[in-house]
Amino acid sequence: MRPAPHAMSSTPPPHIPSYPNCYGCGPEVAGGLGLSVINWDGTAVTMAMTIAESWAGAAGVAHGGVLAAALDEALGYVVWALGHRCATARLEVDYLAPVPVGSRLWVTARGTAVAGRKLYAEAEATIGGPTGVPAVRAAALFVAVRNGGAQ
Repeated sequence: MRPAPHAMSSTPPPHIPSYPNCYGCGPEVAGGLGLSVINWDGTAVTMAMTIAESWAGAAGVAHGGVLAAALDEALGYVVWALGHRCATARLEVDYLAPVPVGSRLWVTARGTAVAGRKLYAEAEATIGGPTGVPAVRAAALFVAVRNGGAQ
């Protein structure tokens, strides 16, 4: 059983300033995911990206590893935006529907609980907008890093 949700909020910038070369959301990373923040409400983030042809797994659909990376990025972003410096300890991914190459993927992530150094978060990716067809779901456990982690 997970602990009760913990209320936290702040207004995050569009990417982590210390890591502008982030594979997931870095603004100038060639070949990166290109996730961009669409909305931040103080508890959840919605990010979006377009599935590149070079990310195909099977013909015409996104590779599962790319989708897992996108959800991990959004999950990590939300715990960072809530004021925690963490590393992913566990990521559980459920693939619900194929994601066609060229489609726009919307990922919404929110923190769900805090217990000591453990932080829990969940995300869902949809096709066709933030309330579109559910394609991927993920739940993650993050562990707060000591001394702020790597610089």
